[in-house]
Amino acid sequence: MYPVSALAVTFPVDTHKDSCSKPVPGLSLKEAIVAAEGTPGPDTIEFNMTFPATIVLACPLPTITESLAIAEPGPEKLTINVDNPAVFNTSQIFDINTRSKAKEGYDISSLTLDGSLARDNMDLLRVIRAAGNSYDKLTAGYVLFTALGCENSNSMHNKGDGIYYTSMTLTVKQSAFYKIRMNTAGAERVAIYSLSS
Repeated sequence: MYPVSALAVTFPVDTHKDSCSKPVPGLSLKEAIVAAEGTPGPDTIEFNMTFPATIVLACPLPTITESLAIAEPGPEKLTINVDNPAVFNTSQIFDINTRSKAKEGYDISSLTLDGSLARDNMDLLRVIRAAGNSYDKLTAGYVLFTALGCENSNSMHNKGDGIYYTSMTLTVKQSAFYKIRMNTAGAERVAIYSLSS
């Protein structure tokens, strides 16, 4: 995790519930990301709920642009997956689009990302570096990436990866990629896909 600054704020997620259109009781992961995006400085999202827990996303999370660490409690305790496969076609669980001011980078740690219900082209963690960004660090530690891709698609462009990233420094620590599968069209899903520019 990156060093704590005077402006750093920690947002405690205290509910596993999610909604596309209406607030849920407590602070959801979606709401915590929105709050962190509106707060200057490197922020942290932690989880304060009863474990083990599963956060089932009803629709995609907001894009992350500011420096952010999403940490705790451990891949055996917290799973994030999707609810509606159609909504998550060509989407991601975590979508990061870096900015030049995000100097501390991004840290996704200690949880399970599950793409079991996803359709084509879904990456569990997708990071795109913005033009002119020289601060391009992503760390994934103690993450279980599981069930990448779908077996019953007929699309000819249906790769989905554990981590998809472009032109940045990626550090993966003590993580695992589980159930990487081929679909009927023969498009391979890979654990880590790098696109350099």
